[in-house]
Amino acid sequence: MVMTTSSRTDVWRPAMAALMLGFVLWLPGNGRAIPAELPAVLLLAALPPLRLPLLGILVLTLLLKAGDAGLQGAFGRPFNLVTDWQLLGAAWQLGRGSLGLWRMMLGVGAAILLLGVLTLGIRWSLRQRRGGWAGLAILAVFAILPPQAATTRMLADKALTTRATLADLAAFRRAAATDPFAGQDGLLAALRGRDTAIIFVESYGRTSFAVPDNAAHPQLLHRAEARLAGAGLAMRSGWLTSPVMGGQSWLAHATLSAGLPITDQGRYGALLASPRRTLFHLASEAGLHTAAFTPQTTEAWPEGTMLGFREIRDAAHLGYAGRALNWVTMPDQYVLSVLERRMRVLGPPLFAEVDLASSHAPWVPVIGMRDWDTIGDGRGFDGTGWDRRTPREVWADPDTVRAQYSAAILYSLQAVTEFVERQAGSGMLAVILGDHQPAGFVAQMDNRDVPVHMIGPPDLIRRIDGWGWTPGLVPAADLPALPMDGFRDRFLNAFGAADTGG
Repeated sequence: MVMTTSSRTDVWRPAMAALMLGFVLWLPGNGRAIPAELPAVLLLAALPPLRLPLLGILVLTLLLKAGDAGLQGAFGRPFNLVTDWQLLGAAWQLGRGSLGLWRMMLGVGAAILLLGVLTLGIRWSLRQRRGGWAGLAILAVFAILPPQAATTRMLADKALTTRATLADLAAFRRAAATDPFAGQDGLLAALRGRDTAIIFVESYGRTSFAVPDNAAHPQLLHRAEARLAGAGLAMRSGWLTSPVMGGQSWLAHATLSAGLPITDQGRYGALLASPRRTLFHLASEAGLHTAAFTPQTTEAWPEGTMLGFREIRDAAHLGYAGRALNWVTMPDQYVLSVLERRMRVLGPPLFAEVDLASSHAPWVPVIGMRDWDTIGDGRGFDGTGWDRRTPREVWADPDTVRAQYSAAILYSLQAVTEFVERQAGSGMLAVILGDHQPAGFVAQMDNRDVPVHMIGPPDLIRRIDGWGWTPGLVPAADLPALPMDGFRDRFLNAFGAADTGG
């Protein structure tokens, strides 16, 4: 029997359709099993009225799988349909700053083109005649090769997660509607007449103390301990458990100040719409001048005033005349020098949040320290002697990425400890902490703990003696971690009117 061209077409077209649809269902490539959904899709596609709905479902499935892959790599969790759409804007800004506008546009264009090609491929596959026969044939194959319904489980998980997220948001809104400290007298009385700086070191986590690759970090902190103690300062260190890992620093910032776990963008929005008082609202009501130093804020940030800041020093208002460090707009040392000058201005004491960024990915270039007294407007940070490698070159090798991360944290720790030492004698209280661990492959551990250090005059640090934190700048490894959302209330109790020791 001779197979005609028509009969050959009748065979290969359904076979190609099955391969195409099977590939979409198989992604992201977990195991070798045949997707259990494939026969059902092929059989349903034999009914013309169902083809368009099937196309929509399969394209949505493709997008969800891409979202899961991206967020698993960056934050160690899957994509949330309710809360994660707003991350697209943050991803665009990070990519534009790290890769450049044109490369980012080309990358987005290529992704859209790939999605278009896959959509056309799915549409073609669903329109093939005899696809149902291919589905029946695959059912027979299941007797030999067990199938795997990974896509069905993923879609079911999304549905359950969406329902749980909506219920969680409702519960969070009820919690944010009340505040035990609202309207209390004597809050932060111990800090009146003193400046306070809450300084977040980007991507500073437990990995700095637990992974041998980062051994230089505690060594630097031990050296800083001796200098700070010699300057008359006392120190305590502990652990906080961040609500996030690998990114979304603003959620950690809000968690610390609001005293509620801000785990996603939905909760962040609910916080902003609530009457909940952040540390900065309460500090302002106590007569302190609240300020945010946010060098990575390059667009309008109306949320700042909603979080309790009277003064916002974003990238445009920090006066930096030097060169950017890829996505990082300016070095940490420069930001801290601006804070130092601002603290010397006559007026109400400052209660500031400082969001440092030199240790933010892509961790290139990592620069050295300059003479603090010659920094001025930062024009000396002109790129001379800087590492000329691009982020793409650094990120081609995971070991190189980890080495750059370690060097960036070392720089940030040096900058912030030198800054605090320069303020010795001023009465300033400094709270220095990480916002989150870096991405999992950089952290080399599955843990969300970040170090926190409180440094200041002995009479202030004595107020937290009851917290059980470790003296010095290296927290004990077995010290229990406090959820980051538990910090606000402890801090308010410790620095109220009564000297209770925390």
